[in-house]
Amino acid sequence: MKKIFPWLFKETAKVYDYETQRFIIGLTAISLPFLVTLIYQRIITSISAYYYTVSRNIFVGLLFITGFFLLIYNGRYYYEALISKIAAICAIGTALAPTGLPIEITEYKDCLEKLIRSNESLHYFFSILLFAQLIFLCLCFARRAKLKKDRFSNARRVIYLICSGLMTASLLSFPLLVKFTPLTPEDLNRINLLFYAESTALIAFGTAWFAAGKPLMHLKRIFSRI
Repeated sequence: MKKIFPWLFKETAKVYDYETQRFIIGLTAISLPFLVTLIYQRIITSISAYYYTVSRNIFVGLLFITGFFLLIYNGRYYYEALISKIAAICAIGTALAPTGLPIEITEYKDCLEKLIRSNESLHYFFSILLFAQLIFLCLCFARRAKLKKDRFSNARRVIYLICSGLMTASLLSFPLLVKFTPLTPEDLNRINLLFYAESTALIAFGTAWFAAGKPLMHLKRIFSRI
């Protein structure tokens, strides 16, 4: 066995390094909108609304994974550790406090509406605060990349800035369109704007952390063991 698979008998690292944590967080965030849509086989009002579908376990599970890795992530400075811990609590809170019952979902019409409404307020609080923390951490990555002198630091800095801008724009798109255009929330829900905005924010967040995780390094490790 040892002769056939010698890499299985190499000593492992005692703890995850930061690049591995960022790599996993990035992959998890990027995959979330695609997986919930693939399993339910249709796009609905928002990603959070998949809580009421067969994609619920994926939605809750991936948010818990993200929360776990954010919880053990400390970054370089204490303020990064504090922000990541708050983001971890928000990710888990977003999973546990469901959003309001979407119109197109009929499986759970007998749920207690009062309970759903109270959870909806918590859901919005946790999800908005979560993305605010993640935008801040992206800007921290950009600042750190600016100080580095390796050949990929400038490219990573551009990625971080673009991703933080996309996340901010995605969060503001729904309320700004409601306030400054004739469109109503019902109009925007009919075109699933919130789903696309949340998906854009998640993919941007995941891309930033995926880039911070140095994916080429991980691919090199994987292929070196085969």
